[in-house]
Amino acid sequence: MITSLMRILCRYMPELILLVYIGLFVGFKQPAQKWDRVINSDGKGYYAYLPAIFIYQDLDYCFVETYESDYYPSDRSVFKEFRLDHNGQTVNKYFAGLAILWLPFFLLAHIITLLAGMPADGYSIIYQYTIAVATLFYLWAGCRALFSVLIRFGASQALSSFILLAITLGTNMVFYAIIEPSMSHIYSFSLITLYILSLLNYFATKERRWFLMFTAVFGLIVITRPTNVLVILLLPFMAGSIQTLKDGIKHIWKNKPWFLWSISIFILIIALQPLLYYFQSGQLWIYSYGEEQLEFINPKILNILFSFNRGWFIYTPLALFSLTGLIALYRDNKFRFISLIVFFSTSIYLISCWWVFYYASKCGQRVFIDLYPVLAILLFYLFSLVNRKSWRVLLYIVIALLILLNMIQFYQHTKWIFPVATITGSIYWDAFTTIHPKARVYLPEEAVFATLTMSHDMEKKKRWMNEHTLTGNHAYSGNSSSLINDALPYGIGLRIDPLPQFETMNRIVKVTARIWSAGGSGGSSLVLTLTDTIEFSCYRAFYLEPFIRKKRWIPIECAFSLPDHIPENTVMKIYFYHPHNTPSLYIDDLTIDFISLKDRPEYKKIEGVLVSCH
Repeated sequence: MITSLMRILCRYMPELILLVYIGLFVGFKQPAQKWDRVINSDGKGYYAYLPAIFIYQDLDYCFVETYESDYYPSDRSVFKEFRLDHNGQTVNKYFAGLAILWLPFFLLAHIITLLAGMPADGYSIIYQYTIAVATLFYLWAGCRALFSVLIRFGASQALSSFILLAITLGTNMVFYAIIEPSMSHIYSFSLITLYILSLLNYFATKERRWFLMFTAVFGLIVITRPTNVLVILLLPFMAGSIQTLKDGIKHIWKNKPWFLWSISIFILIIALQPLLYYFQSGQLWIYSYGEEQLEFINPKILNILFSFNRGWFIYTPLALFSLTGLIALYRDNKFRFISLIVFFSTSIYLISCWWVFYYASKCGQRVFIDLYPVLAILLFYLFSLVNRKSWRVLLYIVIALLILLNMIQFYQHTKWIFPVATITGSIYWDAFTTIHPKARVYLPEEAVFATLTMSHDMEKKKRWMNEHTLTGNHAYSGNSSSLINDALPYGIGLRIDPLPQFETMNRIVKVTARIWSAGGSGGSSLVLTLTDTIEFSCYRAFYLEPFIRKKRWIPIECAFSLPDHIPENTVMKIYFYHPHNTPSLYIDDLTIDFISLKDRPEYKKIEGVLVSCH
């Protein structure tokens, strides 16, 4: 009975993975919240073709400001500009491949929305959830195709199932399917897997349907993410030998109608992009990425693979581990080994040439997700290298641990324990060991030009603001701290008048303290204000809720950058604020540093520094 159950589980592993992903989506994604929509980031550009054509008939995308104000945060914290001004014409920066893949889901969402009497504007909640469903559908299709690919290479159902688990839960696929599902990478993974399956089946059977499928999928791959045109280099690998490759090409040549049909399908698919360019700009082809370029003479190979700032092997060690399968591949088939080395070398080189090597990724390097079907094949070869049962068990354990590590890091990235901006080695190791967010300012020592420090240990009064909140009931060090609660909403703080003299115009105010909450999270904040007697006013709050832990003293650091132009009579106030009906909070060991940073571009945006005002 147990054996039969295991066979069923292995056979339906893609469906089980889909159920796991649905559970993760329910647990970690909140599309009803403005800051956590499904259609987000680059996805706004990919998706915009659909409402532009089918709802607004507006390829100038004048509806952008409307959906941004109706469905996304008013502070524009998740705003994504995808409109390129090309000779006075508006052009969508992104390619239309995802719009093609989304079309049936979009139409379904539009019909449901109309029937439900909800706003049929392309961005209301049903559209958001339907794009999430589309991502999960293509994920499932890719998993089902990858399962077949592994079986064709000779893997058992049990091994194929385990490798599927490793690829889907041991890599950053999970982040881009759940947290950023409107990005292109899950779709590219699915398309490239189908491409591989169609090639394997064509070379094995020489059937027309597989060659037609190969060309159609290849067209979708190119129009979805053009740099993935390099998957054409996988042709020799999928053939397996030079003779099989020659025979496959000869068979196509003998059946010219096949070839003509296939070329026609490919052209029809990729011709959509020039047509869209023409309708938007009057030109059949333009470079829509503006100043963003591939820098062919400046590849950043080491950074893209090993940098703490989203390096592929750092955040997805399973990828590095799977490359050991190249040893078995070399022993088994040198022709395939050489062709795969050519493919990987060319792909890594091209990917590393992009002007920003980390691709604004989160949870590791996102662009390699497209290539994970090849990693799955290498994992199969790795297992074929190990014959002894004890070594195989060890291999399963290592991969299981890598899956666990990845899921922990998935959690850390969803909870912003790893920051959004640049990650250094110190930031990485600081975040690596915790599952709770830390309020930290990662200020490079070499960035500091001068510092003026003021501190309050809460033991004696120093003519600071709100010293009547000092209490001897609880303290981190010494005997006293500052208490804020419903009766005392304004905690210890400092009024600075006149402002201290800074040595540079790159100025920040860094605040360090210890906080203790009686009841866990709440809405308390650290506030910086700048006001003068005429019209200048600035208010910026650093919310403490993500960092508070019930009945534990927690260190916090935050910093506020100051605007370039501040009137002479401006008064600065820094204090803690407690909103009504939230848990009491104690503050101790408060330090305020007025820091002059060097006026260099790399020190203008530092992790943990909030922009106070413009």
